[in-house]
Amino acid sequence: MSIRPYAFAALGALALACQSARAAAPSTEPTPAAAAPSGLAASVAPAPAGSPDFANVAERILPSVVSIHVEQDVEQSAADRPDLPGWLNRQFPGFGHNFQMPTPSPREGLGSGFVIDSSGLILTNYHVVDDASQIEVTLGTPDGAHQTMNAKVIGKAPDFDVALLKTERPLNVPALAFGDSDRLRVGEWVMAIGNPFGLSQSMSVGIVSGKHRGDMNPSGQQGIYDFLQTDASINPGNSGGPLVDMNGRVVGMNTAISAQGSGIGFAIPSSMLSHIFPSLKDKGELSRSWIGVQVQNLTPELAKSYGLPSTSGALVADVVPDSPAAKAGMSAGDVLTRFDGKAVDSSSALPVLVSLTESGHDVSVEFWRNGKRETKNIRLEARPNPEGAKAKVERSSGGFGLSLRPLTPELRQELGTGQTQGALVSEVAPGSAAARAGLRPGDVVTEVQGKPVQSPAELASLLEKLGSGQVVRLKVARGDSKSFIALQKP
Repeated sequence: MSIRPYAFAALGALALACQSARAAAPSTEPTPAAAAPSGLAASVAPAPAGSPDFANVAERILPSVVSIHVEQDVEQSAADRPDLPGWLNRQFPGFGHNFQMPTPSPREGLGSGFVIDSSGLILTNYHVVDDASQIEVTLGTPDGAHQTMNAKVIGKAPDFDVALLKTERPLNVPALAFGDSDRLRVGEWVMAIGNPFGLSQSMSVGIVSGKHRGDMNPSGQQGIYDFLQTDASINPGNSGGPLVDMNGRVVGMNTAISAQGSGIGFAIPSSMLSHIFPSLKDKGELSRSWIGVQVQNLTPELAKSYGLPSTSGALVADVVPDSPAAKAGMSAGDVLTRFDGKAVDSSSALPVLVSLTESGHDVSVEFWRNGKRETKNIRLEARPNPEGAKAKVERSSGGFGLSLRPLTPELRQELGTGQTQGALVSEVAPGSAAARAGLRPGDVVTEVQGKPVQSPAELASLLEKLGSGQVVRLKVARGDSKSFIALQKP
C-alpha cells in the first residue's frame, strides 16, 4: 500500500489531518483508559454514557493541541535527497513499496502536536521537526485567541517517527493522558485533532477501522510501525496531532494517510507512545534492542512446506553471525510464533516486540523447527548503530561519482539483502557517470566483467585503472533483483 506522511510544508512537505465531523451514531461502551504516565496530569473526565458527545470531548482537548511551525536550514534542506537510504542525509529507502515522497520544503513546514506535560513537553512526529533550525508552537482556542513560543527538540526516536519538544516556558493548559490502545476495538469511535492545511483547531471523527498495520513506511523511512487504522478524515497539516477516544484520552498520534484513496489514515498507537515517552524525556533517545534475524512472512505455500496450519508467524530467512539469535542457536528456516509470551502473527510484528523490550533481558521465544515446537531463551542486546559501520572503510571510486562501503552484517539486515559479499554503493552524485549509468545508493555491486567483487577496495582499484572512455560491465543486486549495468569512465 502506498501511504503518505502528513506534515504540511508551505513549499511542499508532509502532514496528517482532520476535517468535518460525521453524524453521530450510538456508541459501544467506552474504552477503559490506561493510567497516565508518571508525572502527567490526567485532566480529562470520562464522557457521559449514551451517544458520543463529540463537542464536549473537543472542547476539553483542543486547548492542549498545538500548531508547530518549523523553519529549516535552506542549504541543508536543498542537499537532502529523498532517494537516499537511512545512513545518508537522514533519509530512508521505501524497501520495495510504492511510497509517495513529497519534495522536502527548503524553508518552512507546518504540523501538529499535543501537550503531554504542562511543564512544556509536547509530542509530535519526528518527520515534522527533522532538520529544523527553528521551531515555534502555537496554542489556540476555537474563539481565535492564541499564544506562540519557541521550542526545541529534546528527544527523538526516528525509527518510530516520534519526537519530544520542550517549550521555552511552562504551558498553562492541561496535559493530555494516554488511553489504552491495546484495548481499543475495531468499530469504536475516535476523534482526530490538528491543523489541516494550516487551519488550526480542526477535528474529524470516525472509527477505528483496523489495528496492527505494520507493513508500510509512512515517510519512505524504514522504521518500527504498528499503526492503528482509522477512517477519521486525515489531511496535510495534522502530523503529530492526537487521536483520542470518547473518554478524551490519547489512543494514537496521527502520522500517515493512504495515497491511493480517502478514508484510510494511520496513527501510532498509545501503547508505543507511552513506552517511548519516558525514555525521550529522561535520555533524549530510545535505544532499540535486537536479536539479529532477518524475517519474512509465510506464504500459504511456504506454510504448507513447513507443515504449518496457517501463515501466522515470522519465517527466519537469515541469522546474523554473533548476534543474540545466533548465540541462542536460532537457525534460518525456524518459524517464530511467540516472543516473550506475545504472539508473533507476521514478520512486521517481531521488530515491534523486540524494539520495545529493554536490552540485557532474557526473553523466551517459541518457534517451529522440523515439524516440532521448540522454545529458547535469547538475551537481547542493544541494536548496533548502522552509523558506526560508516566510520569503517568507505571508499570513493575516483571520477565516477560514487562512494562505496563494506557490506557488513548490520547493513545486510538493514537493507534486507541476501548478498554476503560485494561492495555497497553508499552515495551517487547527481549528474555523475554512476548516476547516468543508473546506479543508486543501496545497490550492491557483486561482479565486474564477470569476476566476483569481494570488497569496496577491490572494486575501487579496478575502476581507478580504467582509462577515459572505457566501459566496464557491473552486475548489481538491488533488493530482490539483479541486473547488469554498463559504466563508462568520463
